[in-house]
Amino acid sequence: MKYNLPKGYLSHSAIDLWKSSKNQYRMKYNSDDNVSFSTAYTEFGKFIGETLEDKKKRRAHPVLSKIPAYSVAEQPLEFEIEGVPIKGYIDSFDPKKKRIIEYKTSIKREGKPLWNPVSVRKHNQLLIYALGVQQLFGEFHPTVKLVWMETEWREVCSEMALGNSTIIDCKPELALTGYFEVFKRKIEPWEIEYIKQDIVRVAQEISDDYSAYQKASVHN
Repeated sequence: MKYNLPKGYLSHSAIDLWKSSKNQYRMKYNSDDNVSFSTAYTEFGKFIGETLEDKKKRRAHPVLSKIPAYSVAEQPLEFEIEGVPIKGYIDSFDPKKKRIIEYKTSIKREGKPLWNPVSVRKHNQLLIYALGVQQLFGEFHPTVKLVWMETEWREVCSEMALGNSTIIDCKPELALTGYFEVFKRKIEPWEIEYIKQDIVRVAQEISDDYSAYQKASVHN
């Protein structure tokens, strides 16, 4: 079956956004305005990901050098499930044993971390990536890892000379605290079947919604 998808494929972030807010999904994907949902947190996470990807920078970093990693960074995934194209990137991948690591950064909310054994088990990105590895490599290691790195807001100050005076400029920046936690999550065979059905269901909903949007746009 051919699905009518705004980008021609789905990703975990697109699926997750559709489930959490259909209106935000439409704003981001349906129009040509390229609406961005980038925040200081997502930009910091991107910076950490890029540093982890660079082996030289990672080894020189006081915190990231301690983070577990496999041999391949940013392993691309492009596969299809019942006619639904899926794309993604595994943060860290072991091609020999087909092991997966996903990295996350976040601050504590009301003193509590965002990531814990329950939230890790509910995180379908791990299922989608395991499914992709199975599709592309024939199997996946059933125990996947999610590494959470705690971040915090810090005031960073810099000095600038202006004539005979010195101006001190301070601004808040996100930084790693140095604390991280490695969560292990075992994926059962039935969960792979579940995520397949979930992908197809969401693809159909998005396809129907996007077709209706295109039809309404023509008439307007």
